Amino acid sequence: MKQFQAGSRLTKKLQLIQKKLSDFFAKDKKRTLKIGLMGSHDTGKTTLGFSICGKLKTRHYNVDFVAEVARHIPVQLTLNKGTNFEAQYWILNEQINEEILAKLRGANMIVTDRTVVDNYAYAYRASLPHVKQISEDDLKVMEIKCLHWVKTYDFLFYVTIPEKKMEDDGFRDTDKQFQLEIDECLRQIIKKWNLEVVNLVGNNDERIDIMLNTIFKKEL
Repeated sequence: MKQFQAGSRLTKKLQLIQKKLSDFFAKDKKRTLKIGLMGSHDTGKTTLGFSICGKLKTRHYNVDFVAEVARHIPVQLTLNKGTNFEAQYWILNEQINEEILAKLRGANMIVTDRTVVDNYAYAYRASLPHVKQISEDDLKVMEIKCLHWVKTYDFLFYVTIPEKKMEDDGFRDTDKQFQLEIDECLRQIIKKWNLEVVNLVGNNDERIDIMLNTIFKKEL
């Protein structure tokens, strides 16, 4: 009996959430919520992105997913530890363009695999004294653009590094130290820019629960 009552309460809660979200979007049909996933490489952002999109779609929302644009970078440009200004600036502009296109397609919820903050983190590391692959002047150009665009995200979720062996997907660097350096750069940027970020920990299901609870709590 207790188990039945608990299930009934959960169903009523989900129905209430569904009604409130429907009412919210009915008030402003042009309103688009943009949800940004950020974090170092190989932390499970893509899997999480597809999962959260699926959860939102089952609630009958028009959801668009912006995949990681770096995977489509021209072959002449270099990524990972060898990246430079041209590569990161291409990624930055492509990221912004894809997010704009997602909104133009009419989605009322957009989930992005990566954000402009991630892009800046790789550029920031490349500008450090022990690397010196991006000049301070070029980095400043990117910072100004990123600081402007980061305001367009309604939610920023930080995916922490999981305790697992890095996977070689033939694209991202598998050097653990490099992964940790990007993670540290991101944390410094979050603090410097005073960004409101929600940390995602645990397994994929636990991360999704944190995301859904955060979105519904803030917007409803």
